[in-house]
Formats: sequence, structure tokens, C-alpha cells
Amino acid sequence: MPLNWHIAKEPRDYQREALEWARQYQHAVCCLPTGSGKTLVGELWTADLFENGLTTHAIVLEPTRLLVNQVSDCFRDDAGVDAVPIDGRIPREQRLRLWAEPLVVCTAQTALNDWEHVRARA
Repeated sequence: MPLNWHIAKEPRDYQREALEWARQYQHAVCCLPTGSGKTLVGELWTADLFENGLTTHAIVLEPTRLLVNQVSDCFRDDAGVDAVPIDGRIPREQRLRLWAEPLVVCTAQTALNDWEHVRARA
């Protein structure tokens, strides 16, 4: 089922610049100070990838379980899409089913732990 994006926030100039850079080079690492809107840049870029048919699945990596939940909530609140949080507290069998969702937010460690399953899906 396609995601329906509804991003209501208007990005600032530097966020637009970061988004354009990611579009141009087809990848990006966004390093901005805390509270400067990195998540919005990620939401905009992810929406762009889905809406332009460049992907049907995306994984957003966060360094901690707390940020996994926070960013999942931001995708829901800011963009109107369900980003499924996956972390090690979820039993492995349940996690393996969740990887089929279009948009997943997890820690790198969780992705690594489930890598064989995720790779087989690709």
C-alpha cells in the first residue's frame, strides 16, 4: 500500500539546500546542530523518493531506541505516514514480519541483527 505524504511544515532555506544536495547526489549524511531540523530534511527526502517512484521501501537508521521511537512519531505527526519502529525489544519473529512495511525506523544494531532476512527481501 503506497504511503500518503502530507508534510505541512515549510522547510527553511538551509533545509531546502540539504534536500537538494541529497537529490543531486542520491545520498546524504545530514550533520546539523540538535534542534535544527534534520528529521524534517529526512522526511522530505524520503517523501520525494517514494512519490517519484525511486523506492517502495526505506529504512531510517537512528543511533538509539529512544530516537527510533521519536523519529517514528515525527514521521506520523509531521508527514502523516506510519513509520514502523523496530528495536531489539520486539521478538525476532515479529520483527521479521515488520521488515515488510514500506517505512521502517530502527537502530543499526537491530538492522544488523536481522540483516540476513532484510537482505533476502531485497
